[in-house]
Amino acid sequence: RANHSCSPNCLVDGDAGTLRAVRPISVGEEVTVSYLDDAGLLMDISSRQKELQERYEFRCQCQRCTSVDDTRRFSCHCGGDRLPLDKSRLRCLTCKELMEAAELFEAEEKAAKSLQAARSGDLEEEDEGHELMKCHRFTSKHPHHQLTFALANEFAFPDPEASHQAVLTILDLILDMPCQLAIETGRELARRLRSSGKEESARDVLRKAASVTMLLDGKQSIEEVLEDWGEAKTRPVKVPKPAKTGDMESLLAEEETTWLQRQRKAASSTVKAKKVPLATSSSQVQDKQTQPPPPDAQPGKEPQKKIGLATCTMLMVPVALLSMVLLLRRPWAKT
Repeated sequence: RANHSCSPNCLVDGDAGTLRAVRPISVGEEVTVSYLDDAGLLMDISSRQKELQERYEFRCQCQRCTSVDDTRRFSCHCGGDRLPLDKSRLRCLTCKELMEAAELFEAEEKAAKSLQAARSGDLEEEDEGHELMKCHRFTSKHPHHQLTFALANEFAFPDPEASHQAVLTILDLILDMPCQLAIETGRELARRLRSSGKEESARDVLRKAASVTMLLDGKQSIEEVLEDWGEAKTRPVKVPKPAKTGDMESLLAEEETTWLQRQRKAASSTVKAKKVPLATSSSQVQDKQTQPPPPDAQPGKEPQKKIGLATCTMLMVPVALLSMVLLLRRPWAKT
């Protein structure tokens, strides 16, 4: 049995029934595990204390809980992160600048309330989206804040790919230890990157997730993990050579086309099938000229359309002559 810490040095290997170290352990250092899941370790101090009190009836006194809250990270103009020094001030970890933080704390509180309202499940979809957007206005300015992690991990808002990347970044920045959440998020991010055609980035993310799995599961190599995942033969998608016909759509591999592309290709094939092919050689022209006439055609006769036009012309000539005679009849009678 091991005590809890919000910065554990071991985790429980349920399959083997043992403890596995996730960071170097000094001589005489207490062996600890986390009673919270990976996402729980990224809650702010007050939320972690409340969770542990309700579930295990103790107040955590670990190093993380008794020092500056490392999950409430506010962006600094120097590019670093500001942490709360007390209830009214922030100190930057990089440039060490102090800052009055009353307005930022107020904005943080409003964003937390909006996120809690979206979590409740009592809102309509449109209202929930409004609350998430209010929270996003704050988290977009402070990408390493624990509210950014919660918004990305729980709602994948506003974009799944960017949200998965934010989760991985904050896990590395704050926890800095191998965890199952990093593996799951990394594999999902790799899948989305691959579907977007970013094969090289997907391989990098996948190998990083495999390296974490190697540490947690005691595997010998990253390749062994990738083989277990069925990813050992991961390689870029090969684009086939253009067909001789010049059809650009043949550049798309059939298994890589999307539903919309397949529909467009089917529609294009239908239109092409309806077009009359043009003769491209003298032999085709000769064959076309020597084709027998239709069964209903008779020698020496024009098509029905031309015969009808000639008949109308022949009838109009006598009518025109008769009209001229009638117009000139009266002058002739006087003469």
